[in-house]
Amino acid sequence: MLLVVDVLAPRRPWDALAVAAGTVAVGAGTGVALTAIEVHYPTDTVGGAATAVAVVLGTAQFVDAVAAHRR
Repeated sequence: MLLVVDVLAPRRPWDALAVAAGTVAVGAGTGVALTAIEVHYPTDTVGGAATAVAVVLGTAQFVDAVAAHRR
């Protein structure tokens, strides 16, 4: 999804919200599908999603800190 944001460069808040909603919908759909076909336990799916959110937010903070330091 970051590639989509980079290529499309949403100029309006609604565009960015649509990309974020699409990302959440795809992630939730994948989690439900993997749980439904009994490939993963529900706790595995929720834990993986929580880990992904933590990693993305941590990476974003790191990138922002490095960018602010270089100015």
